[in-house]
Amino acid sequence: MATPQMQFEFPSAAWGVSLVDITNTGITRGNGKQRNQQRNWETVLQTAGILTQIVVLQQPELHSFTGEDNFTNSQLYNIIGDKHKFQLQMMNPDINIWTFAIGSEHRDVFGQNFSILHETFNMIPIIPDLDNTIQLNPSV
Repeated sequence: MATPQMQFEFPSAAWGVSLVDITNTGITRGNGKQRNQQRNWETVLQTAGILTQIVVLQQPELHSFTGEDNFTNSQLYNIIGDKHKFQLQMMNPDINIWTFAIGSEHRDVFGQNFSILHETFNMIPIIPDLDNTIQLNPSV
């Protein structure tokens, strides 16, 4: 999770950056690709919901990069902050990244530097092989 560059009117807010396909399709039945994308998004919501009743401040948004401009012209590059920009430039030049934002009405619920939120997401299983461009083995 990255420190928000834009201000939200919540005591706690976090931007999320995912290399896993968390597209919010709204599909709640079946077993197809769109249902599995929705399942991954629901996993994000349920995992963050362990800490607090979250408010979705921004739905997942897909950013696809080819690396031709070193990502510097993308909205994501401006959102994630200076700390992560070098890491983004070193990534696979052809990559899909999803961004979203969540908040809580409770101050400091995500921990200092989002440490509690990071730990909560550690080893949470996801459904792989959707529109993500990374290989996850095992898929946690």
